[in-house]
Amino acid sequence: MHSQNAMTNLQFRSDNTALFTFLIIGVLLCLAACSASNTANRSNTDREAVVARIEQGNWQSLITLAEFEERYLETRRSAEEARQDSLSAYREFLERYIDFKLKVKDAIDKGFDNDAEVLSELRQYRNQLAQPYLVEKELYENAIKDLYEKRQYEIDASHILVFVAQDAAPADTEKAYKKIQEALSALQRGAPFDSVARQYSEDPSVVQNGGRLAISQAA
Repeated sequence: MHSQNAMTNLQFRSDNTALFTFLIIGVLLCLAACSASNTANRSNTDREAVVARIEQGNWQSLITLAEFEERYLETRRSAEEARQDSLSAYREFLERYIDFKLKVKDAIDKGFDNDAEVLSELRQYRNQLAQPYLVEKELYENAIKDLYEKRQYEIDASHILVFVAQDAAPADTEKAYKKIQEALSALQRGAPFDSVARQYSEDPSVVQNGGRLAISQAA
């Protein structure tokens, strides 16, 4: 069984500027499956030890030793195989697992947690994580890259609607035009779009959504 007595401090800034630190603590992986008796004898304090702390603004997430062990074991054929892995292997998996958690948080922040397609894909990737010895770097990174590259370009559209009938009189057309120009001037002065939309838009739904349309993926 590998036993690492050194404590390693590492600090990273990810590509989405999240700053996180993690500690690979002594005896990082006395894995849960070392034996049933060993698992039973391990104290709650050991299993609740914090392996990683992820911070992004006011958001923070902790990864405990128990969580790390559980996820790592899912990637190996057996606990014996996992016990033979090196500290660098543990560290590499931890880095990728942290990256995955950050990507999930990013998806939630962007409202993708309400997107059925995204949720389905995230479940598929999580299932891939759970398949023994299938979590290799290329599979893991390609899965996350595929999900987010497909949503790299998106349109978050809002509108201000002013009705003009096809057979409108010139005076009515001019009135609508002036209304639009007033709204544009307000926006150019820095007024919040939702406030301007509620003042000028004739879309009945503007009261609830402030003129915001659903996010759509760009072609």
